[in-house]
Amino acid sequence: MKDEKIFDKISSAKGLAGNVVFKIMQDSSGVYWICTGTGISRYQQLEGVDETTKPWRSFFNYSSINGLGTDSVFQMIIDHSSTVWMTSNRGISSVPLTELNDLATNKNRRAKVDAKFYNQNDGLNSAGANSTALSMRDKNGRIWFTMVDGFVAPERLRFKHMLVGFDTDYSQPTQNRTVSYTNLPPGDCYMAACGIPTPNANHVMTMIEFARGIQQDLEEYNKDSPIKFSMRIGLNSGPVVAGVIGTHKFIYDVWGDTVNVACRMEPLCNPGKIRITESVQKALQEQVLRQVTLEEEVNVRGKGIMHTYEL
Repeated sequence: MKDEKIFDKISSAKGLAGNVVFKIMQDSSGVYWICTGTGISRYQQLEGVDETTKPWRSFFNYSSINGLGTDSVFQMIIDHSSTVWMTSNRGISSVPLTELNDLATNKNRRAKVDAKFYNQNDGLNSAGANSTALSMRDKNGRIWFTMVDGFVAPERLRFKHMLVGFDTDYSQPTQNRTVSYTNLPPGDCYMAACGIPTPNANHVMTMIEFARGIQQDLEEYNKDSPIKFSMRIGLNSGPVVAGVIGTHKFIYDVWGDTVNVACRMEPLCNPGKIRITESVQKALQEQVLRQVTLEEEVNVRGKGIMHTYEL
C-alpha cells in the first residue's frame, strides 16, 4: 500500500512464507521481517526499484526446515545486542541476527540457523505466548514478552506489582500462632487455607465466601482502573501437612496432594470463575450447588481424569 492505495497483494503464491500474517517489522538496515503461521519471510528492498511498478517478488523464508525450530512465529524483536527474540506456539526462542542474514545471503556457507528455546529451567514460568499479544523493547534495550499469563523478560527479571487498596487488611507481625503472610506468593498467585491450625467444620463455605469476596473486590477495583484485571481461583478440600520450614528465615507453609490439586484447578478455570473439585462439591450447601455453571471431566497433571465444577 502506498498513498492509501493498494498496488499489490502478496501471498504464498508470490513467495511469502504463509498467508496468515501475525506481525511485520523493519529492522535498522531496512530489511522487512514478516511473521506468519508457516514461517518468517525476509525481504530487503533493492535500490532503484519502484515497488509500485515492480512489486516484491523475492523473499527468503525461514521455518523449522532451516533451523527456526517452529513454523508458526507470532512476533520477532531485535534487542541491543542484535539478538532476535521470537514468540511462537513453542514459546520463546532466540537466534543471532547475523545467522539469519548469513543464511539468507548465503554468507559463510551457512546451511541453517541454531535457534535456542527457553523453558522453566531458564526461569520462564508461563503457559505460552499469544498470537495477538504485542511484546516490546523498552528504552534500556530489554525485551518484554507479553504471555497469556503475564510478562516475562529474557534476562529473567523478576518484579512485583502491588495493587493499591489490596494491601491494607493484612495483620502486622505478631507473636500469635495465627498470622497472615503477604510476601509469599507461589509465583503469580496467592494461596490461602482454612481449617488450619484450628479446625473449622465450615471451612468449605468459608473458602467459597472468601473466593467470592476476592472476585467482588476485583470488580470494584476494575471500575476505576485503566487496566482491567481478571482472576482464576481453584479450590480443593482434604488433608494437608503444615509446619515451619527453614533454619534462618522461618516460613510457615502447607503442602501435600490437596494443595497440589488446588493449585492445578486454577489454570483450568475460566477467568472470573471458581473451579472446585468433587470433594469441595460434596461439602457445598444446596443453595451454592444451584449456582454451578459448568461441570466437566478434565485431565489434571499428575492425577489423570478428575470430575470438576465451576461456580
